[in-house]
Amino acid sequence: MADPPIAGVIFDVGGVLARVSYDIIAQNLGRHSPMAPAAIKEQLIGTDLEIDSETGKYDSHEYFRLVKDRI
Repeated sequence: MADPPIAGVIFDVGGVLARVSYDIIAQNLGRHSPMAPAAIKEQLIGTDLEIDSETGKYDSHEYFRLVKDRI
């Protein structure tokens, strides 16, 4: 019996395969938030939210809900 075809490939892009600019992310999020980009970075980067999301504590829907609540 032949192996089934590969249906998809998932990559962890965030700093593994490509560089991530937190400044650009904060600027883009700032267009949808009353917070300044610097304040957005303080709320998201290096916090429990970032660490928990990178270790699989949240699925993507929960992560984005929590980001929305913070900013």
